[in-house]
Amino acid sequence: MRPLDLPDTSDALGDLCELAISFVLQLSESPLGRVVLGVHAESGRRAQLAEPLRDRYLKPRDAAITEAIERARQQGALHPDLAAETIRDLLFGSLVYHWLSTGEPLDRATAEALIAAARRAISP
Repeated sequence: MRPLDLPDTSDALGDLCELAISFVLQLSESPLGRVVLGVHAESGRRAQLAEPLRDRYLKPRDAAITEAIERARQQGALHPDLAAETIRDLLFGSLVYHWLSTGEPLDRATAEALIAAARRAISP
């Protein structure tokens, strides 16, 4: 899986939302997407998978997401009482859950509708 490409426009919240959409679209459309989810699930039972998953896959992506969140926070675009993890979970989690629950690759229109709802929840 490719690293996250963090957009950099003058709209940091828009960049964060596009990051979530593009990441989950790529993941859901990739033949490796289900493999990544399987490794996530299996890492709870197999410690030898958890560390490499965390170090090689999750940490680099979380760093890009946190950077995007902090840029949006600096622009005053996020509710000040929300932790970065909560913002991440609302944006990315809703997209991943929809993909998991339908079993079909996520489409952009659905992703944008979910993100619009999450955006209302995280905005000041």
